[in-house]
This record gives sequence, C-alpha cells and structure tokens, in this order.
Amino acid sequence: MRVFLSSVRRGLEEERDQASAILRAIGFEVARFEEFGATPAASRSACLDALSSSDVYVLILGPHYGDRMPDTGYSPTEEEYNAALAAGKPTLVFKKTGVENDDDQAAFIVRVGDYAGGRFWQEFDTPAKLMPALLTAIQGVQLAPPDVQWHAIDPI
Repeated sequence: MRVFLSSVRRGLEEERDQASAILRAIGFEVARFEEFGATPAASRSACLDALSSSDVYVLILGPHYGDRMPDTGYSPTEEEYNAALAAGKPTLVFKKTGVENDDDQAAFIVRVGDYAGGRFWQEFDTPAKLMPALLTAIQGVQLAPPDVQWHAIDPI
C-alpha cells in the first residue's frame, strides 16, 4: 500500500521523518516531497501525481499553513487535501496540540473538521504519541478489492 504524507514541513520535521520511517519499516511505500529529488515535472504536478497514485492520504496539521499558491489561493497542503477528497482517497488526519496556529492554519483546521464534508482527527502533542496513533489508523484502512474482470474461457 502506498501512503501519501502531507503537511507543511516547518514545525513538523520530526513527525514527518518518523512517520515515513515507521511506515516503511512495516512495509508501506511512502510518498513525500522531501524524497522526490530532481524531476522534470513542476513541484505541484509531482506532488499531485504522487497523491493520485497513492492508496491512502495522511494529513498532519501543525502550526503553519504554508504559502498560498497565486492561482488558487490555497497552500500546497490544502490543495493536496482537496485533491484527496475529490479522488475519494481514504484520508487520515492528525492534529498537533500545544502549538499556536497561524491564522490561515486555524481557518484550514476549521475546514478540515467541517462536520458535513471534513474529517475527524486524532490529536497528538509529540512525535512519540503520533506514531502509535498513525499505525492504528493506517491498519484500520480497508481498501476496496481490485476490480475483477471475468473472461470467458474457451471450452477444451
């Protein structure tokens, strides 16, 4: 299973690095921007392409919203969140407590938690508390079985 790890890096460095390491240690493939390296695609395209080829979207909310894209007005993280929802990806959200959120992040958190279309989240205050919550949540994701195609077999 391929997991897309989404968040602003600033303020969540340890959480992102440890989440990636622990998911890989138990056999998941992880997509995160830190490891994309040099690519001919635009950064936005590389991230959204990696998201589209992932099975599960993991959003980690910290204190910072990130820079808004001039054409959409959204941060890359919010663009990824919107794309994951639009694609119907299983979406797991984790929110760091004990931090002061900037105004844009506070507003994004409200949108993420919207009762009608948002998601519940698991709160954590240290990377050590995030890891078991992440593992529990990811193991609970039930992916739909692949489409089965039936083909007639010629009689012998």
